[in-house]
Amino acid sequence: MNDTEILNYIKKSFELKNQGFYKPAIEMLYKALAIDGENFEILTQLAHLYKLLGNFPRAISYIEKVLEINAKHFDCMSLLEEIYLIQDNLECAKDVSEKIYELQPTSQNLAKKINILNKLNCFDEIKEIEKSSLELNDEVLYEIACAYYANNYPEKSLQLLELGHAKNNKNKTIMLLMAKIYYELKNFKKSKPIFEELSQTAPSAEIQNYLGLFSLNEKNFSQAVEYFSQAQSLEEKNPEYA
Repeated sequence: MNDTEILNYIKKSFELKNQGFYKPAIEMLYKALAIDGENFEILTQLAHLYKLLGNFPRAISYIEKVLEINAKHFDCMSLLEEIYLIQDNLECAKDVSEKIYELQPTSQNLAKKINILNKLNCFDEIKEIEKSSLELNDEVLYEIACAYYANNYPEKSLQLLELGHAKNNKNKTIMLLMAKIYYELKNFKKSKPIFEELSQTAPSAEIQNYLGLFSLNEKNFSQAVEYFSQAQSLEEKNPEYA
């Protein structure tokens, strides 16, 4: 009977959560927790709900309860990493990202780890990862390229981006950074076609603004005004495109 009650409370909590009623969803979980105070699912869902409410200390307290019982609970570790990043607590996020990668050494988790290392300016550690014997996919190559770009090595960054693009020519984050670096290096013949392609498939204020700059350089003023207007409409509150 107790198991049935717990399942009903959890089911009702999920329904309320999906409707955006986070506090009533928490109340359902507390009822379930009163029956089984060490249930991983209940504690984890409470952490998720408190994170959604922006109550990070309460969310972390429930995460820690789960990790005390199971130090390798992947969902809670990932949630903890996410909260630390929101709080800009990069050192703690780094520690968690390393544990996550040890637990699940996937390319996605490696890319997240490199992203955090880059935010912490741990450039030497990132270069060591680059030198490893690992097969680096496009996501990982992008994050390493970002680190080189942030440390004023645009040519090296471009090499890595081109390699990543060869592995996955649909990766738009790679394409955008490639286009920006080509532009900075005044290789407009390579830069402009990429911006034009991105404008068709994933338009943004930044992309339309770059196309406006190209039009200005070509003295096509009416086209430039159109692109700049598109950029402004896509990000009306951004003074850069006003």
